[in-house]
Amino acid sequence: MSWDSLPLLFVAALLVWVLVAFVREKWSPDIVAAIAVAALLITQLLTPKEVLSVLSNSAPVTIACMFVLSAALERTGCIDVLGNWLGDLVGYGADPGYVVRQAMALVAAGHCVIGGNHDALAVHPPKPGDRAASTVAAYGAQWTHEQLSPQERAFLAARPLVAEIGGVLLAHASADTPERWPYVDNETAAAQCLDAATRRPGICHVFCGHVHQQTLYQRGTWRGLVCFTPQPGVALPVPPPQQWVATIGSVGQPRDGDPRAMYALLDTDVWLLRFERVPYDHGAAAAAIRATGAMPDYFAQRLPLGR
Repeated sequence: MSWDSLPLLFVAALLVWVLVAFVREKWSPDIVAAIAVAALLITQLLTPKEVLSVLSNSAPVTIACMFVLSAALERTGCIDVLGNWLGDLVGYGADPGYVVRQAMALVAAGHCVIGGNHDALAVHPPKPGDRAASTVAAYGAQWTHEQLSPQERAFLAARPLVAEIGGVLLAHASADTPERWPYVDNETAAAQCLDAATRRPGICHVFCGHVHQQTLYQRGTWRGLVCFTPQPGVALPVPPPQQWVATIGSVGQPRDGDPRAMYALLDTDVWLLRFERVPYDHGAAAAAIRATGAMPDYFAQRLPLGR
């Protein structure tokens, strides 16, 4: 072994240490990175000018900002409130890039964001001449596609269709053939969804989006499903091993005649599920849609109606 190979061995060993430190999480990523850079400076394998030149590249700065934002969300407790998203991040609204960047921060902090059918349309909008190209959703998808950066589109394309978190399955559509985007809007569809989900070891519960309405389907003694329309703010006991499917509604495009945004909270310490409704400025959201001059006006018209 020659002396010339020592720098290479040192860098390789340092890289291994950095990877191990990231996995073990004994120190925060910024401290690990700072130690690695300091080691390279001390050994003169990097010069201060080379280190500072990194700031001229937007990618490392963006990654660093993501770490800062993620840490802020976690320390303030906001990330626990944000929870997990069940798809259709984009396709209806006037600022898709902002929404995707928030989702990227959420994923960087360790939470889950599922992909929806409108996200998939925004990544690959129908081409002119396709049968689906004349639909209202396709018009919105084309405009949304043009507003997103390549990195944001790649993020949407990488979203899973289902994910498991602590005995709960998350899906945008049904857990039964999720790639076909079936709706869970009746007891039969809910039973098919639950049957597919519970074939996975340890899964008893399913959260779905896609339907834009809040409903809870619980499996009874004879394997039939009982359908409930939950009341906002009322906690429902949903302890394991009871099996259930919950459609949690839509943040900004409800379909039940109530324009308020919808979400759900599951407390796994006591296994209570609470559906919520919150008012938001849907008039401003509608005005922003119209201000694009490209999104279908139908998306704005339906917001105050909740339809």
